[in-house]
Amino acid sequence: MRICWAWWVLAVAMVFPAAVSAEWSPFASIVRKGELNRLNRRLAGEVIDHTANHGVNRRIYSRSLDQYRDIYVYLPPGYTPKRQYPVMFWMHAYSNDECDFLRTVAPQLDDTMARGDIPPMILVAIDGTVSGECRLIPQATFFTNSRLGRFEDHVMVDVWDFVHDRYSIDPDRRAHVMGGASMGGSAAYRMAIRHRDRVGNALGIFPALNLRYMDCRGGLLGNFRPECDRLREDFSQHSLAAARYFGFIPVPMKILLRPMINPRGAKDFVSDENPYELIDSLDLKPGELGMFAAYGTRDQFNMDAQVESFAHRAGQRGLEMTVIRRKGARHDRMAALSFVPDVVAWLRGRLPDDDAPPER
Repeated sequence: MRICWAWWVLAVAMVFPAAVSAEWSPFASIVRKGELNRLNRRLAGEVIDHTANHGVNRRIYSRSLDQYRDIYVYLPPGYTPKRQYPVMFWMHAYSNDECDFLRTVAPQLDDTMARGDIPPMILVAIDGTVSGECRLIPQATFFTNSRLGRFEDHVMVDVWDFVHDRYSIDPDRRAHVMGGASMGGSAAYRMAIRHRDRVGNALGIFPALNLRYMDCRGGLLGNFRPECDRLREDFSQHSLAAARYFGFIPVPMKILLRPMINPRGAKDFVSDENPYELIDSLDLKPGELGMFAAYGTRDQFNMDAQVESFAHRAGQRGLEMTVIRRKGARHDRMAALSFVPDVVAWLRGRLPDDDAPPER
């Protein structure tokens, strides 16, 4: 008997609720209402609510999507409009939404700023789900322009303009960081490469940096070796994605791509969104972009091979890139949090000094 793969995924998610987004709950709006106030009482800085998550609709309007969307803006300790601050736009992973920022990114980086480990900076958390609502299994957009909506334009036009108009941000492109985890890390690199006239840094925690990765034997989950590396050609609806739920349940490509693009144009679509290929097609040059990526060597979605493949190609082009490898770490929150000291050290070396002259 044939069973739809989507129902397999749904059934497994129901049996193993820890695998689905922790944000979903019939009572999410009630729980979230006081969540932000409790968080802000613990922070040295402050998270500003531009969402409908806490009892009041404060969403911003997106012209690109023609709808109101959620964002959070973190302001550092001692924020004052009289000073201009670096900014990082943060994009979440596939099964999360912008609320994950409240439990992970904001508290972690707030601590580092309070200790003076990195300069005070503004953080912006962006919702990249299709509906913008809490769902059992959120439908992700990959923060790209597709038939689901113009989500990259939403980030780089609507959110970008709103934040720059509303808050005091350093205009120096070296003070602008695109960051994210997993799906969001891939989007961060893609947008930073495309918009390097405005962005000076790309940061990814286990980011998908070579969406067409395949080893020379046709394996999607093989380790990277420079002499055994090729680009995937088959993105038909019955082919498999590299990702496997729980490490063993295969996921057909149609579940990921069909909502975004006509299957006949899948290969070209993926190629156009692939950071690995963008550094060549957009001729990224040495010194144009600071790049950071971190991964665990036991990443169950093979992001380790994707990062290594990308880093190898970047090295061939003479591009500088910081890569942090954590032996035995997997693709999960514990691993992501373990990379915070590395992220802090990298940001400290990348963000411009207060007294440095702006880049021309």
